[in-house]
Amino acid sequence: MDGSMESESPTLYEYEPTNIFSLDLVLEGFLLKEQSGRKSYVKGKTITWNVDSEYFTMDVLMDGLGAELRVGRNQSVTVWYFDMIMAQDVRLTHKDQLHVMFHMYKAEKKLTLTVVVLDNSDSETPVPIIDNVVHVPEATIADNDVLLMGMQDFPLKQSAQVDPSTLVLETDPFDMVEEYVGVDDEYMYVVEPSAPVPVESIEQGNKIWEEEDTGADVFVHHEEEEVIDIDPAGYTVVHDAENPDIRVGALFPDIVTFRKSIRQHAILVGFKLAKIKTDKTRFMAECAHGPCPWRIHASTLQDGRTVMIKTLPFEHNCPTTKLSICTMASQGWIADKIGDWVKKNPGVGAKDAKGKLEDEFNIKLKYNKAWDGMKVALYQIHGSYEDCFPLLFNWKAEIENKCPGSIIEIELLKNGDKYHFNRMFVAFKPCIDGFLAGCRPYVGVDSTALNGKFKGQLASATSVDGHNWLYYVAFAVFDSETGENWKWFMKQLHRAIGSPPGLVISSDACKGLETAIDLVFPNCENRECVRHLYANFMKKFHGKVYTENLYPAARSFSHRKFMYHMKKIREANPTAIEYLEIHHNRLWYRCGFGEASKVDYLTNNISESFNKQIKDFKGINVLNLFDKIREIITEKFYIRGQVSKQLKGRILPHVIKQLNALSKTIGRNKILWTSENEQKSPCWI
Repeated sequence: MDGSMESESPTLYEYEPTNIFSLDLVLEGFLLKEQSGRKSYVKGKTITWNVDSEYFTMDVLMDGLGAELRVGRNQSVTVWYFDMIMAQDVRLTHKDQLHVMFHMYKAEKKLTLTVVVLDNSDSETPVPIIDNVVHVPEATIADNDVLLMGMQDFPLKQSAQVDPSTLVLETDPFDMVEEYVGVDDEYMYVVEPSAPVPVESIEQGNKIWEEEDTGADVFVHHEEEEVIDIDPAGYTVVHDAENPDIRVGALFPDIVTFRKSIRQHAILVGFKLAKIKTDKTRFMAECAHGPCPWRIHASTLQDGRTVMIKTLPFEHNCPTTKLSICTMASQGWIADKIGDWVKKNPGVGAKDAKGKLEDEFNIKLKYNKAWDGMKVALYQIHGSYEDCFPLLFNWKAEIENKCPGSIIEIELLKNGDKYHFNRMFVAFKPCIDGFLAGCRPYVGVDSTALNGKFKGQLASATSVDGHNWLYYVAFAVFDSETGENWKWFMKQLHRAIGSPPGLVISSDACKGLETAIDLVFPNCENRECVRHLYANFMKKFHGKVYTENLYPAARSFSHRKFMYHMKKIREANPTAIEYLEIHHNRLWYRCGFGEASKVDYLTNNISESFNKQIKDFKGINVLNLFDKIREIITEKFYIRGQVSKQLKGRILPHVIKQLNALSKTIGRNKILWTSENEQKSPCWI
């Protein structure tokens, strides 16, 4: 279509001045059938286009794809996108759909289109899964299938044209739009995440407070001690730790500072010190290169503290040491140089520190030296692992004092005359109250391995709020995922939240956890994460019939459709059904979910979102780990409190947006009367 034809059609929606969208086109791999009969597999790829939604037409789309793809005579190119309102995949066939699609993703300015090449010579017309589930397709179902009579029309899924075992999985089949969990999405309401957090925001229950702005500038005068610029002993010391001044007469605050400065100077210049003699009042050394005449002598002055360089008779005439492993870089020097950097980037490791120092100082370091320096830096920041355990009781007392009603349980084990830390559970009072008062009764439970000096598991119970943002309920630390530990954790969780009506607990395939849920929450709905189920199932059963039916069965809202897919699996291998009934007998399919929770997640994404959020802190000691999680929760409470002040009415803005978009898809209704009686039965079309 040309531009004139496009302008004649009525405009469905008003567009913002900025109409540039980023399109990620996922070109799925396919089997190219050439006219000569030769067949070859074309690998998939992803390309990105920046397009103007006002001038982007179906002709432009298909012409662009024609330049990217070469298909056979009996093959055609189809394009699909995920409809967020209908929660299903939609094929692009005409220009009006483009208007609807761009309007739907207007806020994001970015969307994914999946391009699938179909073989028109086949008797069946395959249809793909588009919502990032392209490698777990549903089976094609005949239009006259008795199981689907009377069901709403929907696009069915594509049968795999290539053996799934030969494909490289470049997308996550369980990364679905409808199961998205927001972690840092508050920016949509123009709230700065780095805003200062009131100290007592989590200590005041669910009521986040801040002082009222009076609109006037208030100046508070604090008396300060008089600053005396003249050194009492008459010595003025100006010292640059990064680029120390090494010359005769140069002054340093003390002997320790001088030692650090001469080491820094040696690393910067590229030489090694030898024959070092030092004590509290003096320092003497020579260059390690034999023929080099360089030597230095420094000692304290009359004040007994300030150090002056007194002898430095010769310059260096030695070759640089920067081309070999740097032995002057001690673990203390490394800790000083990376301390602030590690504090700001808690997820970095020794390899990152090694690369940073080598690039910054043009030296060569051994990995174990960087590792030792990292350990010293972490100790200086967080303290030792051993010292943190007694301080947990101080932390518990402070939280209970400032935030009464919080549940903090520390359990010890007695070994002879000594007590050892065993496990700890934390649930803040605001988190408990917020979950019971404002969240749907849905909890995801999982654990992630700690990787610090003492190994263990960080267990968590999380939920989602009205925005589908991650909500923190409780967390704990124990040594391993045993049935006893999970039972203890679930008892503490029950102590915190009780058993709300319609409670749903989602977990992975951990048997100890499932047993604990049965014991502590016997009346809850226990769901199993399909991601874990699918991974375990595919280790034992391989074949096209499983990839085409297992995951679609889980996504089915209709029991009839669910049974259709399960029947296909049973016909292929009855043992597969027996495996599911024995090893995965929790709820993992949507048609079996209850309606009370109003959550239809198939995966345990909320737990995975929490694990990802705290992954950079899993190596620090338990005390600092717990306090870091407290800081994250406190900041989220404050930011979301600011967001709530901008909301008006009783319905969240994103829900209103979805309803408004859905209303524009409602067609014109026609009433057909099916009875001539006084009470007529209308049939809506």
